[in-house]
Amino acid sequence: MAELTLSVPRSRLAAASVGDLIIFAGGRDSAGNPSDAVDVFDLGNKGTRTTLALSVARDFDGGQNMGASCLGKAFFGGGAAARQASAVDIFNGETRTFDPTRLHCRRRGASWRRSRC
Repeated sequence: MAELTLSVPRSRLAAASVGDLIIFAGGRDSAGNPSDAVDVFDLGNKGTRTTLALSVARDFDGGQNMGASCLGKAFFGGGAAARQASAVDIFNGETRTFDPTRLHCRRRGASWRRSRC
């Protein structure tokens, strides 16, 4: 397998896996700006990288918000952009595309924390 590298160097990103795919989403770029970059690595295909974009550029609080996987999909919700983000980007492992939706209220921090709407 080739060395895996992100398309854009960044910190404070979220990660999840679906089958042979590992997904790194969002974060902050080297200038400290929220990023919409998404790197999908296909570990079943020598680590081939596909680059996509989140619906809203945002970071994920230095690891407090992480992606979750269920039923062949990876979910990236909340985070921080210019303000708290309400976007939920759902990555479909079969189609390898996103289906964005919205949270009922804006959230920042881990999904298990109570949030005010």
